[in-house]
Order: sequence, then structure tokens, then C-alpha cells
Amino acid sequence: MATALNTLGFINLESSTAETFSPGIYEVKLYAEFAGYYDFNDLSWYPVGTANYNLIFSGADGGYGYIKPPVTKTFKADTRFGLSLCTPEHRYFTETSKNPDGLKHAQVYVNLDNPDMYLIGLENLYGQGDKDFDDMIISLEIINKPPNIPCKPDGPTSGYTDTSYTYSTCTTDPDGDDIYYIFDWDDGSTTTIGPYPSGVMVSASHTWSSEGTYNVRVRAKDINGLLSDWSESLMVTISSGGGGGGGGCPTLFSWNGTAFTKEALLDIHASQDVTVDYTLKHLTPIGRVCMLQLRELDNYTSHIDYVKLYAVDSEGNWHECQLILAWHSQQGPVTTELLHDDSARVDLAPQQQIQLIFLTPKDVNINNIQCFIFELNGCNWKALLK
Repeated sequence: MATALNTLGFINLESSTAETFSPGIYEVKLYAEFAGYYDFNDLSWYPVGTANYNLIFSGADGGYGYIKPPVTKTFKADTRFGLSLCTPEHRYFTETSKNPDGLKHAQVYVNLDNPDMYLIGLENLYGQGDKDFDDMIISLEIINKPPNIPCKPDGPTSGYTDTSYTYSTCTTDPDGDDIYYIFDWDDGSTTTIGPYPSGVMVSASHTWSSEGTYNVRVRAKDINGLLSDWSESLMVTISSGGGGGGGGCPTLFSWNGTAFTKEALLDIHASQDVTVDYTLKHLTPIGRVCMLQLRELDNYTSHIDYVKLYAVDSEGNWHECQLILAWHSQQGPVTTELLHDDSARVDLAPQQQIQLIFLTPKDVNINNIQCFIFELNGCNWKALLK
């Protein structure tokens, strides 16, 4: 095989022990066949641990000797895979342990001039004998790789039921592709966000309805559909009731096109101001107009410093929406008080609500908005009253 590779112009080689290959999009080139029944040999790829064979080359694709120009195919493998040569007599594998005679039937080299390329010679002789590994000679080059594993989700490690919490993560894609993120909340639900540019920090929010301990993890998927492995998990302990009663913090509602729909309880249990970001699930703008409500449904007063709404576009950019009206059910207009991070507070007492109206920026195409993120800064001291 080495002589044939040198003839083909591959000189700078290093022997490899690889028997299986990582997920990705691959280009395969058939360079030569020196088998007596070359026109009956098929080459397939299969997910490791399965017998699901996906044809790459059929016998009709090649020819005896050096093939000029080489036959080129591409395929996408979503999981780790091996290669299989099927002959009229037997099926052979790059995984030695799967071969019918228990012997090696693939010789693998790395092309040191292009480390993303393997050069592989396959042998169809059963049993002992002169194995020259030139019955089929191919190159296997990865041309698109999956995203790297995202970092462990970052966010609260404890909280209450029916309360929204936000978690952040980030990763990069080796090819610079845009990335989707899939959050697994360990309660039977997932949230997919994106796509975002490689390397951008992203966030997603979730509300648990039952108390318990949950392992939050995330994986990445590029725009070609290639998936990373799962990240390290973050353990989150959820207790019932938010310290008693119905939560003691403001509940966010959004206009869904026909009515105001509950989004989540925003956890601002603290003796001083904290900031909560929540990714809206139900908001439906009317043109550029976005309507929200904050309601205090428990028996404790929330103290709100400011509110903001961001429109997130398909490239992951956050665009702040303009707050044009904040109307308190008892105090009337409170727009000025909720615009800035300052000493002014708006008290939201039990059974009161604040109507919020935002405008999306004129220069942001509403059809290019991927999601809306609501931000609230304030505090509620209920957690201290035990």
C-alpha cells in the first residue's frame, strides 16, 4: 500500500492505529483498486455499535488499477463511525474485532501534509496470507467538524418552583459555523436557541414546576446539523413555594396576540437589588409594539428599579427596545422611574400590576428577531421573612 500511496503523490505519512472516526462531514476519494473482483466490492460507513451500513462506493464506481481522476463522494456522520468493505465472500471492517477471521483488514495512515486526511488501504483476503492492503485505497478527509463541547451551564444552583432562572454557556465551532444550543433541563423538556455566531455567550431561561434536584446540561449543533457531546452538568436544587405562599415576587405576563399569557415568576428574593433575565416564550409583537405585564400575586411587595426588553437577532446581537409606557394600576404612569438603574423604585404591592409597552428599534427587521429577553432589576424581601 505504501508504494501505491507514494505513486499517488502521498509521501509524508504516519501510521495510525485509528479504527473508528469522529463525527463530521467527510469527503472520500477512491484512488485505486487492485482486487480481482473490484467491480463487486462496496464501501460503506456505519455508526459504531450498529449494523446500519450506508453506501459510499459501489462496485460500479471504480475500476481496476489507479483511478484517474479519483471518484469523490461526501457523507455526514452524526456519530462515531467505522468503514466496511463488502466483498462477494465476506464483509470486512476497519474495526479488527468485527472481522470474520479476527484479523486486520485495514491499514490507516495520517497525511502529515493535511492532518485532517486519513489514507486507508483495505484488504479482502480472508485469513492468513499476503495482505498488501491495496484492494481498495481511499482518502477520508473531514471537511466540517462538530462544535466543541459547550462550557458547563452557569446560573443559580438553587431556587423555587414556578420561578424563572437563566443559565448561560458558550462554545466555538472549528469551522466558524453559527451554532444552536440545546439545553436539557432534566425534567423531560429541552430548549433550543440560536443560531448564534461561534464564541458568543448565550442564555436560556427555564421554570421548574416540581421540587427536586435537576442536572442541567447543554450541547451545541452547527448549521450543518453536526452535534457536540453534552457539557458537564450543573446540579440545581428546586424547592417548593418560593419561601411560602405563591412566590412573593412579580409574575411576568406577555401579549400572545389574543390575551396576556403567564410567562414566569421572576425571582428577585434578596435584601438588595438583583437582575433577572428571562427569554420570553409567548410574546407576539403587534408591528413594533410589545406588550407585557408585571403582577404581584402574593402577599408581599416587590421593589422594582428598572425594566428592559431586548430583541435578539439571528446573529446573536441584543437590541434594546424603547420603553414608551409603564402604567401602574394604582400609581398611574411610572415610566420615568423604571427607565434607569438609580435610587428610584416602584413598589408593586399585592394584587397590583404594571402595564409595559415597548417599541422594537426601527432598524431591526421584525422577521429577523429570534427571541425577546426581558430584564428586571429589583428586590423582594420575602425570603428573609421566615
